[in-house]
Amino acid sequence: FRTDRHETFFSVLRDEQVHEKPDRPLLLLSNSSFGADDDYAMLLDALRAYDKRPKARKLTLVMSGRGPHLQTWKSRFERVLLQHVNVVFMWFSGAHYPLMVASADYGVCMHNSSSGVDLPIKVLDLLGCGVPVLAYEYSRTIHESVREGKNGRLFSSAAQLAELLHEVGAPEYAHAWEFEERDWRTEWKRNFYRAL
Repeated sequence: FRTDRHETFFSVLRDEQVHEKPDRPLLLLSNSSFGADDDYAMLLDALRAYDKRPKARKLTLVMSGRGPHLQTWKSRFERVLLQHVNVVFMWFSGAHYPLMVASADYGVCMHNSSSGVDLPIKVLDLLGCGVPVLAYEYSRTIHESVREGKNGRLFSSAAQLAELLHEVGAPEYAHAWEFEERDWRTEWKRNFYRAL
């Protein structure tokens, strides 16, 4: 992402201060275990549809994680030529992962729970860093983490995701996201302790 020691695709160092470039790409992060519960075919279809839009904002999607289907998806994404979308597969160390998560404009969660009741930890990583999430609405369960319009947006098709990417990527798009300040102890007492 670095073009030289004072500049990246996203920012420039001037007068010992980092400044965001006005024409920078939108930075998305999709962290995954690349298992059977991640629907990356839908994401690929959404990126293709987004890329065909006139005047689509450039976006960079960082795909992070390891898992049984990583090489399959990496190969499929690399075969697709997109004009406005750059997809990068990266693995981050424990020290760099939270920095990447906090740097993203949006997280993209393609989790499609086979049971319909589990919550993706990747969403909690993003929300914990104050990063809004665009999440696949696989069941009502996802509403426990992602509250529509408050800390993210939900979609149920590739066309809807492409439309959301266009909407949030527009330079004039401004949304006051709302993130709850909660810690582990408070959550434990609120959710688990009552069940005992």
